[in-house]
Amino acid sequence: MKNKYHVARICLFVGVCLVMNSSVFASECRIKGEEGKWFLEVDQKPFELKGAGCGMATGEDGCDYFALAEEMGANTVRTWGIDQGNKTYLDEAEKHHLKVDAGIWFPHCNKQRKQKVFSYINNTERLNSLEKETLDYVNKYKSHPAVIMWNLGNEVLFFTNEEEEKIAFCRFLENMVQKVKQADPDHPVLYTCAGSANMAYLKKYAPGLDMIGFNTYGGVEYLHEEWKRLEFSIPYLITEFGPTGPWDCPKDQFDKSIDQADYEKSFAYQLILEEAEQFKGSCLGLFAFHLGDTTQESLSWWNLTWGKHKRESFYTIQKFYTGRECKNKPPICTQVELNKYLVKPGERMTAMITARDPGKARLSYDIRVSTAYENILEYKPNTIIPLKTTPRANKVEFEAPRKPDTYKVHALVFDKTGNVAIRTVSFRVENKKRI
Repeated sequence: MKNKYHVARICLFVGVCLVMNSSVFASECRIKGEEGKWFLEVDQKPFELKGAGCGMATGEDGCDYFALAEEMGANTVRTWGIDQGNKTYLDEAEKHHLKVDAGIWFPHCNKQRKQKVFSYINNTERLNSLEKETLDYVNKYKSHPAVIMWNLGNEVLFFTNEEEEKIAFCRFLENMVQKVKQADPDHPVLYTCAGSANMAYLKKYAPGLDMIGFNTYGGVEYLHEEWKRLEFSIPYLITEFGPTGPWDCPKDQFDKSIDQADYEKSFAYQLILEEAEQFKGSCLGLFAFHLGDTTQESLSWWNLTWGKHKRESFYTIQKFYTGRECKNKPPICTQVELNKYLVKPGERMTAMITARDPGKARLSYDIRVSTAYENILEYKPNTIIPLKTTPRANKVEFEAPRKPDTYKVHALVFDKTGNVAIRTVSFRVENKKRI
């Protein structure tokens, strides 16, 4: 009998420990305060969200993006879909002391705002499946210590053309908001807009949201003014921010968007960070875009690093998040020129790169050639073309790809302390040169 009581006590002790561990380690996030003076509270302590969009924990070359996020001063990372925010991702985030805005992707109705590819009207089987996927994910990870909020959908309304589809989506969204909150009352739920577009639909048809997310590449003030005009009684987050997107940039001779210099991009990040600071209490944090191998526009458009090598924008955000000034600033690349812009397959080319280093450090130069697809809205639409490059001081020789197409040259300028500057330029390969 004594042994039986002893075993029972052990079982009871283990059970109590499991319950205690679950409650101790799961992060609880609340929105506290009142209108204009809201703040996040995580594990019963005020939490100032300093974020980075980070779709992968580790790059293809082994680069540790969570370590970079931590070094930059971020305390939160954002995903866009459940395929990204898996257990490995969440576990690694926890190891790096990072919280996660866990994204759950909802389909866009119109691909690139053109072709109709999905409907939220009478699509019962697929919507039931989407609901199940969402709730399964929430129930699976709601007690994970890294998760602090659920991000249901990204820019769906912007990529939906028909009025009835927008309303149907919002009703589906509201249904999911209520079910997610019922399954997990300890974490806020938000939806992410493309800029200020279609906010009125959320006010009317999705009143259960705890927050709104805004993706912005043009500032914060106009978002705040529209949010205020519509009299929302919930705060917002800047769920993506960065320099001007390709859709707002001038085009080159091959109809490709002209990418800005790193120093111009750094200034854009700084402006948005300063604008958001003015609206603290309504704006509860920002996610800088982007830490990862590539983005939907190019290998370098919004990337804060090139692998482990840090760009000027990385340090701009780091200073804002931590107060630390960068002691060794990255190189400044002012120009990249090609000796030819229209070439035959395999033709020999030269990239001439103009750059300097603020600390007078010796620089090294290289290039990567990639495909040049734009506005694809996929995570990895572009790839590096494997070509042999021959750097000669600030000139890099290479052979044009064999396949006729338009390509981008990414000029890379490295210092000796882990920094890089990047400029891009387009060229075209044709079987027969134009006269």
